[in-house]
Amino acid sequence: MSKAQTASPAAASAPKPTSPSDAKGQATGDASKPFWASQTVWSSIAVVGASAAGAWFAWRDRDLEALAVAITAVLGGLNAIVGRFRADVPLR
Repeated sequence: MSKAQTASPAAASAPKPTSPSDAKGQATGDASKPFWASQTVWSSIAVVGASAAGAWFAWRDRDLEALAVAITAVLGGLNAIVGRFRADVPLR
């Protein structure tokens, strides 16, 4: 027999997931980190703050185009924060 034919079946099995998971493949609670340790949350808070300031200046100057852009950025930042809290399984 050749060397390829004598390989054990365990070597051909699928790689194991890198994060802890249950039998259904869903991440367990141990894999999640607290929100204050999430770079996504902190960067989104910065985006929301800077965009809110931009929205205020645009509103003050009656610049509707800049106001619309700033409000869109605020909503995008809030969406990222909400998405982080709603995520059930961490990205791999």
